[in-house]
Amino acid sequence: MTPQIVKVAPGDLVSEFTTPLLRRFSSVVEGALGEANEAIRLNPIDAPGFIYRAKIRAASGDQLGALEDCGEAIRLQPEDAMTLTLRAEIRRKNGEMEGALDDYNEAVRLDRMNARALSDKGLARRATGDIEGALADFSQAIQLQPTWADAYVNRGAARGEKGDVEGALEDCNEAIRLDPSCPVAFMNRGHARRAKGDVEGALEDYDRAILLKPDYAQAFIGRGTLRSAKRDFEGAKADLTEAARLDPEKVAVLRDWLPSAAKPREPGAPG
Repeated sequence: MTPQIVKVAPGDLVSEFTTPLLRRFSSVVEGALGEANEAIRLNPIDAPGFIYRAKIRAASGDQLGALEDCGEAIRLQPEDAMTLTLRAEIRRKNGEMEGALDDYNEAVRLDRMNARALSDKGLARRATGDIEGALADFSQAIQLQPTWADAYVNRGAARGEKGDVEGALEDCNEAIRLDPSCPVAFMNRGHARRAKGDVEGALEDYDRAILLKPDYAQAFIGRGTLRSAKRDFEGAKADLTEAARLDPEKVAVLRDWLPSAAKPREPGAPG
């Protein structure tokens, strides 16, 4: 199993607005929706009311409702780049890459200084396999906001996917310099160091990522598979078991590893 370099959605418009309470407690969501509905009832031609409700709906899992509200807000304010960026983000997270790219392109046309839209457009391009286009978008976002750590994380991930390990390391190092508390940057640097054969450096980065984010399943996978490659089979089994506990969706992926993490892999097995 080869660890996957993670991409970050910089400045996530939905999570910026929401709190864990909004996601976890239906009463909070209902109260917020009630406020938004009342605002729209009192002023049905006010775009911010629809934007407010769209963010609540997106955070609570009502993606269709969120898209409908974004559409109404855009109808009322067709030149608002940030609302287009919000709708693009929701579409991207739903896997609607073509629609997301259309919205990102329009947002950038309206506001060429919109680094958020450029970086998120890069994520959508990368998801479609357009790595060169993604790199161009991330680089342009960095030019606009050279101290934005997440943009370096994203470009580094794209560089790593392209096979440019040195470029990936360079971007991860810069992201860590700008934001030493970013667990994704440490995990991705761990992957890059591993690709260069720096096993101890990679383990240190995985350790740091887990220290910063103790529930980081992907970091446990990275460390666990590397421990297995080092023949630390008990450590590997512990890490991969913890990854499966933290993220049950990964149980199927890890199924072949968990029973055999305490013994050597067969020649040619992933590692």
